Amino acid sequence: MLDQLALADFLERGELDRHLRRMRPNYRARRDALVAAMERELPDWRPAGVAAGLSFVALMPEQLDERALLKRAEAVGMRLHGLSWYAATPSPPGLVLGFGNVAEPAIRRGVGRLAKLARGLEAAASQRDVAEPAAR
Repeated sequence: MLDQLALADFLERGELDRHLRRMRPNYRARRDALVAAMERELPDWRPAGVAAGLSFVALMPEQLDERALLKRAEAVGMRLHGLSWYAATPSPPGLVLGFGNVAEPAIRRGVGRLAKLARGLEAAASQRDVAEPAAR
């Protein structure tokens, strides 16, 4: 109950509006850093949705396995959210990436780590594709 009263007071005094006006440029800079890092490190991935909010939907190339990428990420301590978890019907492979509380240098490092995982997954898939015809 005390939390609700504090929130009500915060809203009544216009603090939320002031906070959002103050933070909006920071959030925009973080999103821009994420978009730039994605364009540089993962050029085959595509943004989806609107440029608003504190998360970013990144559509992966169709040949990438979303679940396999999530599994690899978890194995190295990265917490990622697959787009399929949010979808009621089958969706293209993708990730929902939050950036609201992540500094720009950490965003760039995180996208670099993600790109390394994706390249490893692509290499493993290519090796599998080469090995399968030989096994037949």
